[in-house]
Amino acid sequence: MNFKQILTAICYSGVLAISMYIGVQNWALADPTQLNVTTQTTIINLSSDELKESYLLKISISRHNSQLTGNIKLNGMIITNLTDNSTQINLSPLLNKGKNTIDISGNYTPITSAFKVELIGVNTQVTQENTGNGNIENTLIVYVE
Repeated sequence: MNFKQILTAICYSGVLAISMYIGVQNWALADPTQLNVTTQTTIINLSSDELKESYLLKISISRHNSQLTGNIKLNGMIITNLTDNSTQINLSPLLNKGKNTIDISGNYTPITSAFKVELIGVNTQVTQENTGNGNIENTLIVYVE
């Protein structure tokens, strides 16, 4: 090994050591409770004429002895709470022209249950299903023209 190769190796070692020091300061441990959250998002386009009919949002659990807790928000405002093993709400009178964001969040027990989010209306049937982690994080984005 000549002097130039040794000097190059020392410089690279120094750069590597400094970058590791800088990188260590930005390390963070993951919150294990957040690792179990599955987020689902669906985008739907509707005309205002379609809202003359009912658009039902249903959230349900597969088992009768299951428990749902949480809430449904429309554009950031809570419109109903999740209770028992199913919840249903007519969204038609609540949706405005433009973008409407429906956030469904909460928990269900036992975690071995499956939960289902459905939006049912004229010419529309959207279903989101998830199972096995006990957390609900679903978003429906409804554009009304």
